Amino acid sequence: TNVALNAKASTANGATISAYIFTIVDASGKQVATKTVNTTAKTASTSLTVEKAGTYTAKVVIRTSVGNVTSANCGKKFT
Repeated sequence: TNVALNAKASTANGATISAYIFTIVDASGKQVATKTVNTTAKTASTSLTVEKAGTYTAKVVIRTSVGNVTSANCGKKFT
């Protein structure tokens, strides 16, 4: 099954975005798919594939000039 993923980020204090790292993990926490989108834009989109039916969590980490950034708002469960 193809899963469409979208992310939106903002920066402060002169930080710049260099990439979005999208990851899907299964119910046990095992990573089943990942993709890095290299862009300096404030939005990014991609799609990843999951092979089996089940419960998953999609997560995104934003790579910035001050380090990798994520939060509780950067994840979403789906089935």
